[in-house]
Amino acid sequence: MDTVNAAMQRLAALGCASALLSATATAQILTNGSFETPSLPTLGHTYIYADGSGDGPTQSPLNPTNYSGIGWTFNLGSGLAQNGSAFNVTGTPDGTQVAFLQNAGSFTQDLSLAGSYILNFEVAGRIAFGTGQGGDQVYSVSLLDITTSTLTPLLTDSTTSGQAFTPMSASFSVPLGSQDSYQLIFTGFGGGQGATDETAFFDVVGIQAVPEASTWLTGALAATIAGCAGLRRKRTARSAA
Repeated sequence: MDTVNAAMQRLAALGCASALLSATATAQILTNGSFETPSLPTLGHTYIYADGSGDGPTQSPLNPTNYSGIGWTFNLGSGLAQNGSAFNVTGTPDGTQVAFLQNAGSFTQDLSLAGSYILNFEVAGRIAFGTGQGGDQVYSVSLLDITTSTLTPLLTDSTTSGQAFTPMSASFSVPLGSQDSYQLIFTGFGGGQGATDETAFFDVVGIQAVPEASTWLTGALAATIAGCAGLRRKRTARSAA
């Protein structure tokens, strides 16, 4: 029985440590990664450009000053689109809205960073239709140090017309203890030969911190001690009974 109890103690402690470290690793850094804010139906649109134009009443430009919780600043050639809109968005990974980069558009978000991170997102290409309209879009993701104006490329890739949402990721680090502010930038460059309208869709953008080795060890040790202490108290109480 003692052997069984000891094994249970070890498993519980490891479970506590795993849960603690998992929560640390998956904490989100940025805002509105699924682009559900602002709600397009509320604005009377199924798609809207950075300047507030679209297929409904003209609205305020898409930026944090005008929309609480939006997180992102959209620049000309970018915006938000909904399933069923004229952009033919389908299969959104989360919710019903996505960000789009049309030709040389861009969208950004300001962040406070220090340490190591993993950037994740999903990207798709607009369905080809008409003349020169499709999803053969070249795009890049970069990190700008706002204080020093240093631009660090994180990823450059391209989509194809009709491409389904595809997971992408990139790892990066910034100096620990840094007081600098950063800006995450998604930029489009247009695409196919002779194309006049190439668009890529983006969804579920997330940045997760990667704990330093010392943080992992400290967290695991604390969780293990807590788990063992709790089980020891329960075992002592059973013995006394």
